[in-house]
Amino acid sequence: MASAVAVALPAAALAADYSASSTVRVETSAPGTIILTDPQGASGAAPVSVTSQTGHVAASQDASALASAAAEAGALHVYATGAATNNEPAGTQSAAYSYGAADASSHDGFLLLADGYSQGTLAYVTANVFLDGSLFEHDGSGSYRYAQSWNAWVAAGTNGGGGAWSDFQSNYAVCPACSNGGTLGLQTIGFYAVIGAVNGVSMSLHVDNSVFMSMGEPGAVSGTMDLGNTFSWAGITGVTVGGVAVTDFSAISGDTGFDYARGYVEPGSVPEPATWALMIGGLGLAGGALRRRRAGREAIQAAA
Repeated sequence: MASAVAVALPAAALAADYSASSTVRVETSAPGTIILTDPQGASGAAPVSVTSQTGHVAASQDASALASAAAEAGALHVYATGAATNNEPAGTQSAAYSYGAADASSHDGFLLLADGYSQGTLAYVTANVFLDGSLFEHDGSGSYRYAQSWNAWVAAGTNGGGGAWSDFQSNYAVCPACSNGGTLGLQTIGFYAVIGAVNGVSMSLHVDNSVFMSMGEPGAVSGTMDLGNTFSWAGITGVTVGGVAVTDFSAISGDTGFDYARGYVEPGSVPEPATWALMIGGLGLAGGALRRRRAGREAIQAAA
């Protein structure tokens, strides 16, 4: 079971980094073609959130898209939509196209400490990551095409080595309704880590969504790629040294304070540390009052 280890061992500092970017492209082939491309990006040592959006660009050939991305300690969030409408009669030279894409990544590290094990001991760590969202939601009418894809990747271990999980799904079709795809939920990774050293963790997440109303084919189409809930680190499930389970360990980021043994928790789902302190303090005071009250009663009974 993970717990705080009292012994502090030296470790090299590993600065955390977060990055997020989103790109939107909207295009129509109506007379006086309008093309809008709106890339945005940000990175730094603090969580970032980026949103890029365009509006409708033509009366008869409409196209719009939205993309957003955010990264924080232990979790990534991405979202992309696209929509296109062609109201011109069949056979006319008109088309509409939209594309939205979002990327988020994080780089951090944790100091692995284990009670009873010396600095430099090699350990094998198993951990979970969790991917939550909805994919390939689309609707439309007429003849259209769309393409949607996503990619998630995580790596952990000392000196950049370790285990990784990744999955990729894409769909391209010329039909009003096609099959969905993607593997969501809990995924397990395993990697080697060094006790008493900073072990790196990197995660990246990408979605892209494009829709295209074919030239001369009236109709509408829209699509959403929503992995905005979380792609998150879900906690370390086990640490072993030479095949023997380590029952007392900790894995805290010195740069962000994130607890990799415990994992990411949605804000508001558990009490804040200050709340826990107040609760524990209150229980301690209540326990002390009960003990004093019991001691008083026993003294009175003894005197009687």
